[in-house]
Parts: sequence; C-alpha cells; structure tokens
Amino acid sequence: MNSGGLILGYIVGQISSTGRLLWRTWKEEGKQIISYISINEMKRNIIKYKNFPLYSLWSGLLNTASVMMPPLLLSYFYTPAVVGYYALGQRVVNLPMNLIGNAVAQAFYPYASEANGKGNLSSVTFVVFKNLISIGLVPILLISLIAPELFVFIFGENWYEAGQYVRWISLWLFVVFIASPLSNLYSVLEMQRIGLFIDFLLFLSRLTVLIIGGLYGNALFTIALFGIVGALIWMVNCIVILKLVGLSFFTIIKEISFELLKAIPFTILTVLSLVILDNSLILILSAILSGLVFLILKIKNFTMLTSITSK
Repeated sequence: MNSGGLILGYIVGQISSTGRLLWRTWKEEGKQIISYISINEMKRNIIKYKNFPLYSLWSGLLNTASVMMPPLLLSYFYTPAVVGYYALGQRVVNLPMNLIGNAVAQAFYPYASEANGKGNLSSVTFVVFKNLISIGLVPILLISLIAPELFVFIFGENWYEAGQYVRWISLWLFVVFIASPLSNLYSVLEMQRIGLFIDFLLFLSRLTVLIIGGLYGNALFTIALFGIVGALIWMVNCIVILKLVGLSFFTIIKEISFELLKAIPFTILTVLSLVILDNSLILILSAILSGLVFLILKIKNFTMLTSITSK
C-alpha cells in the first residue's frame, strides 16, 4: 500500500512467526518447561545475571540507533540519492561479511563460555581473531581498490559515487567484521558495563561526525569522516576486548602487521592495474583473479572457523 503497509506487514510477520514458535514450543515441551519453573531459582538467576538487562539491553538499543542514524541524518543534510549511495555501498560490502561474521558470533558465545570455564579463553580468542583478520583483510582491500569501477560495471554509471563511499567505509566494516563476534566476550566475562560504554562512545561519535559533516556540506567528506572515525572506535573496542582476555597490545599489533604483510602479494596485481592501466575491465578481472587465488589458499582458515561455528 505505502510505507505504512510495509511497517504493518513487518510487524504482522514478526508476531505471526513468534506466535507459531511459541505454540510449537508449548505443544512439544510445555509440560517440561513448567516442571523446571522455580520461583526461588528465578530470583537467584535474576540477581546473578542482572547485568544483562541493566547494560546489555541499553547496548542493544544504542547499536540499533547507531545503525538507523546514518540514513536519517544523511537524508536531513543531503538528497535521497546520497542516502541511496550509502545504503547500497554499505549493503553490498556488509552482506557477505555478515554471513560469516554472524555465524561466528552466534557460535563463538557458547564456545567462549566453555573455554572461559576451562581457563583457555585467551588462546581460543586469539585463534578466532587471527582467522577473522586472515580471511577478511584481502577481500576488503581488493573491494576498496576497485569499488567505483565495480559499481559502474554492475549497476551503471550513476552509481560511481556509491563505489567511492565504499572505499571510505570498507575499513570500518572490516573492523566490525572482526570485533563484532568478539564483542560477545563482554557477556562471557560479565563486563557488560564496559561494552555499554563502548557502544555509547560509538553512538556519540557517529552522531557528532554526521552532524559536523552535514554542516560542512560535502557528502563524500561526511562519509569519509564517518568511516574513519567508525574504524578507529571499533579498533579501540577490539583492543579492549583482547586485553580483557589477557592478550598484550604487542601481540595484537604484531598479528595485524603480520597479516598486512601477507596480504600484499594478493593486492599487487590489482594495484598495478589501477596505477598503470586505464581499463576498468582489466582492473576488475585482476581483483577477481587475486581473490580466487586467495580463497583457494585460505581454505584452511575458512575450515577452522567453520569447525568453531559447528560446535
């Protein structure tokens, strides 16, 4: 019907699916659930896990507000076209990374909880951190190098600016890809208060950057500033998390530097195509070829993360 119909349809869909899930759960396991209910146990758990509603709830609200804020403020300061460029660029880069990142995040929480009980959380976290960098760095570098030409090739000439936006937000999305699964460690370590502070800092920095960029009046400058500041805040978040599990700052920087050096050979062909040749098709093909070689050689890292997500 209109935008109201879209909202209504989404709400009805969520209520229907949740209601069906509740009905099936009650039908299959209702009696068992009732048998486990204990008022005293509920009181004990409410006290024990009070940090979840006190801090994690607000962290979730701040995260949602942070995601919804850029399109709203961009539409206020600029034209709908700018919002479209940002939305498409962010979605194209984020979609494949989310497929891996969300799967790891969902499985890493119970895996990390078990490791924390056994006393080897630090080593488990380092393995996940290292592999996330290893499989995400080269693809994001290649995408950032060819983004404008790739968007023109796929979507048409009008979407060149969206590709430019991707160049500036790619580093931010890459750091989110690494840090987001690791953010579950705030709950594992019951340090949700620190996580809430980081989420508030992220929200405040985004709001400030978008307003400053909007007042400046240059859309590309706004997106660039937004991407750079977002990447820095998420880097701080990642370092804080890794420090909490006992990894030293030197170890973190050493691993990042090592992965950067290993990524260089996979980007040389694309960089040379970008600098020397003025041919979009060759540039895109060089990136695809480099990406395929990377995927073949990095299959072990994907397998390791898959083994973690299957636990």
